[in-house]
Parts: sequence; C-alpha cells; structure tokens
Amino acid sequence: MLELGSGCGLVGLRLAALGAHVVMTDVPQVLELTCRNVQANLAVISSGSVCTEPLTWGQPLSERLVSLKTCEGFDWVVGSDIVYHEHLFDSLASTLRDVCGSKSQILLCHEDRRVEIESDFFSRLAYHFSSSLVCAG
Repeated sequence: MLELGSGCGLVGLRLAALGAHVVMTDVPQVLELTCRNVQANLAVISSGSVCTEPLTWGQPLSERLVSLKTCEGFDWVVGSDIVYHEHLFDSLASTLRDVCGSKSQILLCHEDRRVEIESDFFSRLAYHFSSSLVCAG
C-alpha cells in the first residue's frame, strides 16, 4: 500500500497498526516529521509494516519506490486531504499514473472546498481510472 501526502503520518500509521504494509510518502521537508512519528509509534505495529520514502508529485519515482512497486503497481494507493492545491493537480495525476497498475485501487478522502475546480480534477482522473464517489455524512 502506498500513501501519498502522508504529512504527520496518522493514516499510514493506523493502516500499518491494522496489519497493512504501508509505504508513506511526502515531500522531503515534510517527511522528517513523518519519520519521527513512525519511530514514536512502532510499538503499535505488530502484523503490518511501515516505511517512508520521499516523493514529489510529478517527478520520477525513486529507485526504492520502483523496487517496492509490483509490476501491477501498488495494490492500494491512499491519500487523505491531498486535493486542494490546483497547481499540483497535474503532478498528482501523473504520480497516480506512475504508481498504479490495472488492478490498483485508489482511495482519496477529500473535503469539498472549491467544488468546481476539484470536480474538474476528479473528472480528468476518470480518463485514466474507473471511479466511484463515496460520500460520508
């Protein structure tokens, strides 16, 4: 499982604590915080695993990420609250295409802020991925 935009690491750490094998990614300047939180929470991860890797959307994948990715892409790609900077939409879409294969599942948890702009992003993703909208609340 790959997490995009891990930030402080809450989502990836929880998934690892539930038994998932998670690669948590973010830009290098944020990943330092992520790594500190991983180290502080290793005791709650028993059947899962977690590692961190720098990833800047739109840039080529590191050799390590390429080696962690199967030929079919990551089974799951998750992201929480990562669709909000319009200038990063193309880079995010490019990275999703790089890490996903034909059997990859993508789960993006998102709060509508600028509905028209964000809807356009999700519509553009539909050209590359089949999707379903799941609403909570």
